[in-house]
Amino acid sequence: MFAGLDIGNTNAKFSIYYHDGRVFAETSERYDQVKTSNRISAENVWNTICRIVRKAAAQLATGQNISAMAVTTFGEAVIPIDRNGKILCDPFTGNAVEGEAELKQILLHISGERIWEITGLLPHKRFPLVKILWYRQHTGIYGKAYKFLQMEDFVLYKLTGNYVVSDSSASRSMAYDRKKHCWSGELLKIAEIDEDKLPEIIPSGSFAGNICTSALEELGLSGKIKMYAGGHDQMCNVVGSGILDSNALLNCSGTVECISGVAELKTGENMRTKLSLQLLPFPMENKTFYFWAPVSGCSSLDWEARILNQLPSVSAGGPEEMGEIHTAMQKRCTKNPARVITIPYFTGRNYPDISDKAKSVIWGMELSTEAWEIYQSLMEGIAFEIRICRDRLRLLVKDIQEVTAAGGGAKSDYWLQMKSNILGCTLKRLRHAQSGTMGCMLLAAVGEGYYTSLAEASEVCIKTGKIFYPEPQYKMLYDEKYNQYLELRNCVSAIQQEK
Repeated sequence: MFAGLDIGNTNAKFSIYYHDGRVFAETSERYDQVKTSNRISAENVWNTICRIVRKAAAQLATGQNISAMAVTTFGEAVIPIDRNGKILCDPFTGNAVEGEAELKQILLHISGERIWEITGLLPHKRFPLVKILWYRQHTGIYGKAYKFLQMEDFVLYKLTGNYVVSDSSASRSMAYDRKKHCWSGELLKIAEIDEDKLPEIIPSGSFAGNICTSALEELGLSGKIKMYAGGHDQMCNVVGSGILDSNALLNCSGTVECISGVAELKTGENMRTKLSLQLLPFPMENKTFYFWAPVSGCSSLDWEARILNQLPSVSAGGPEEMGEIHTAMQKRCTKNPARVITIPYFTGRNYPDISDKAKSVIWGMELSTEAWEIYQSLMEGIAFEIRICRDRLRLLVKDIQEVTAAGGGAKSDYWLQMKSNILGCTLKRLRHAQSGTMGCMLLAAVGEGYYTSLAEASEVCIKTGKIFYPEPQYKMLYDEKYNQYLELRNCVSAIQQEK
């Protein structure tokens, strides 16, 4: 058996798979977070991991063992630890303001163009290189830290005792040289960061170490279990969706809404200035992973569902109750476009049109407007943003034929049919629920030599579920509303940029 561990922004998921991709056991849980404005508790993340792995491991019978597994995590978080592995400070969340001055300081010594040439990233304060510089200049943590780890290497350290990180996750640090496949000496020198405070970089899918005895006991596991490097969560979602070529895109609807794919890309000015692509290593020769995460996704829908149903900020019933609320709301929604338009920038607007000033707008409300119309218009707005991304990508990857849906939002038939009508293309859902853990499983199985390649593993393990096709009459209506959405989006952007 093989397993995958997926550490997301709000919850953790663990899946045990048979060698052919069938699910043996699957568990998930939201983090028990102490709410702060700009940090996430690394200890609570680890405790959640232990609980969900123990629940799944309890289903293993005598003689059943996991032979290998991999881990995928969200990017950007940086966790300083001392020589004994003690967490010195919890990582900042992506919306933390710390690092703005430090980013400006870095850009005095190196241009944004040069940073993109080295890293494949457009500079931003969220990245670990900037946060580590902030720690150095504003706290005593830099001197006390033995290593600065991102979430993947933190989990790998807790499991194996080794300080290693996949090239996929390292590439989200703004300190990784994607051409030389190592830490960038140029960027580390500018930020005055010692390379020995960072982990060793290894390719996604390569051996990271055996799970140590103490971790096996904490997780309720037994036997010799090998750990393989997974990578950034969106990259592993693509692997776990079987998207290994440029003719398909993945739309992953989780806490944030993402669109991603793989291609044989050539670096160039057009990609940087017109597409603002974020490029990551991909575990296939001559392939590059790219993605955008333009807006928040299911987290915005959760917020709006709570507001419209007058629920507290955190629903006492948890994810199951929220799922029932979403189902009830969507039963009231129609196939025709809603009468109102929602610009869904509840957590700002990210790439490709990043703007720190972007805010949400709900336009067109009247005294007769119903709650479900506002809810439906938010689903439409998120889908419109994905269409913007898809249309931009066609400037670079011309043979995009279909979109695969994954994540929590992919459970909704209503939303997937709406997205098919808005995108005007086939949308397919996978049979397995967790593309991230499936991606980890495939990387571990290939690493173990059970499969000779990701292509072979995907052919055996990944199966298509329900397929959604555009409905001509509703596609036409949504084409009209999409044009209205673009006009409003441009007007709102112009006003907000003036402030």
